[in-house]
Amino acid sequence: MPRPAALALTLAACACAHTPRRTEPWPTSIPRARMAASARGPRPPRASRTTRGSRSRPTTAALTRVLAAARSLVGRRRVEVGGRRFRADCSGFVRGVYSAAGVDLFAVPMRRDENGVRLIHRWFALHGRNYRSGAPSPGDVVYFNDTYDRNGDRRLDDWLTHVGIVDRVLADGTVYVIHYVSAGIEREPMNLAHPHAWRDRSGRVINAFLRRRTRHDRAGTPRLMGELFAGYGTIRARPEPQAAR
Repeated sequence: MPRPAALALTLAACACAHTPRRTEPWPTSIPRARMAASARGPRPPRASRTTRGSRSRPTTAALTRVLAAARSLVGRRRVEVGGRRFRADCSGFVRGVYSAAGVDLFAVPMRRDENGVRLIHRWFALHGRNYRSGAPSPGDVVYFNDTYDRNGDRRLDDWLTHVGIVDRVLADGTVYVIHYVSAGIEREPMNLAHPHAWRDRSGRVINAFLRRRTRHDRAGTPRLMGELFAGYGTIRARPEPQAAR
């Protein structure tokens, strides 16, 4: 199916890092996805336990403010929340909307090799929980790998390069994500049940393009949101699976 050139304008070409320069992939039975995963470098932990009693953890009511802030910025390029201006990129956007709940996702020391996305991932590792599988809920943050070649080695080994906020989840599993891309702040779909499908049978787009095609990309290089999904961070409690007796 032909892909409109206009779609390239919405790709996440902006630098998603807090540093001057700008997480396990969703399980799939597609061989090329397994090959891409095997070529990646070190991974974030499979799950990070919630820190009990964290004073900076927002409540469900606070998440309502997070979502209201995110929705109010759709269509804009400037990230301004509560009279405060934040960096105009994906991590700055997520940091900005969480500030509406009185939370600073950058309130952890930045390490030398970190970008803004990894910093947010570490905040959730300390004050919430990060997951590589399962279904995110509105207000959760979603992480993506390999949205661009951050280290310039022409390989799919760039983990945690993009982040967004879950806006809503449809009955068919399509997740609408609000995020900062090259065109500004947009709301776009992602479907983890069909990560390699651009449209469904009715022609509705269920996975937006997130990685810009380059002349160095090999055939089958992941480009859709569902393909590049790396997990999500949440402050909601989720029951642990019980061990088999």
